[in-house]
Amino acid sequence: MLGLFEIQLVTDDHEAMVGFYRDVIGLQVIVESAGRGRVHLRVGQGQLILARAGAEQVLPEWPGVPPRMYGADEPTIPGPGRHGAIHYAFHVNDGQWAGIRARLEDCEQVACRGPITWGAGFESLYFRDPDGNVAELIRGVD
Repeated sequence: MLGLFEIQLVTDDHEAMVGFYRDVIGLQVIVESAGRGRVHLRVGQGQLILARAGAEQVLPEWPGVPPRMYGADEPTIPGPGRHGAIHYAFHVNDGQWAGIRARLEDCEQVACRGPITWGAGFESLYFRDPDGNVAELIRGVD
């Protein structure tokens, strides 16, 4: 069985994004790499990586590859570069749902839509993070 282990979001406002995912969504910081401009937050058995735009030299054709995998003769550029808004979802259990939903709805700078119940009984709440990504909380997919 395949599973998603990590996703990296490139951000211009690193501090706002780290604070949002740590304090509002409730993710635990597991790695802080100031030299690379990255913070890793625990998501289930995986992680969300928040990378500061332009904080390190990267291989243009290989985003996300760590520097120790670069060849000595490979040209690098400042990066990673900021991407446009993307969509992704967090699976939450019933015990997490109410608390995260309340924190999102109490956060005045966060726009939310929903919740919506799907035909299969799933329930989703959509929200925009500080960088404008459209994230989703979804429950009932156990």
